[in-house]
Amino acid sequence: MARIRVLTSAAVATVSVTYGGTRYTCLQGHTSLPGSEAPNVPALWRAG
Repeated sequence: MARIRVLTSAAVATVSVTYGGTRYTCLQGHTSLPGSEAPNVPALWRAG
């Protein structure tokens, strides 16, 4: 049987993170999922 590991984390509005050398501010609290990195979801993250 294959094991699948899913990495998720919670993001809270106004928290800032750096991804790919760019700083992002969380606009809305959410639980992250694979593919929902900051540059891919502008409704959740603002660059700058």
